[in-house]
Amino acid sequence: SSGINAEYRISELRFRLTSAIQSDSYEDLEMVVETIRAKQFDYVFEKELESARAQFVKLSQMDRNAVERELTNAVSARDTAAIRRAIQRAEKSTFVEELGGQISVAKRTIDELEEIQQLQNLH
Repeated sequence: SSGINAEYRISELRFRLTSAIQSDSYEDLEMVVETIRAKQFDYVFEKELESARAQFVKLSQMDRNAVERELTNAVSARDTAAIRRAIQRAEKSTFVEELGGQISVAKRTIDELEEIQQLQNLH
């Protein structure tokens, strides 16, 4: 019965992994891959794990592009609150180093906007 049980777990994990790859959810995918590794089923899921790795790369790139776009749009709009949110998101992301230049520009923009606000408040 332990063989049947293992087969059942493997087919359940295979289903979860396929669903996670199709869902575009980084967290779901990460959770299933961690479960597979924890149960030491890597050898059973070689092909699927390769697809999962490709999906991780794609989702990571999509996420990076989204954060980058958010920073750029907030700076262009010169919206202090939006810039602060974008900076926060960028600093929490896994690619904070890659976005360092854009984060610096965003912070300088906030400084400029605050200086302008202070000057306007003086008049």
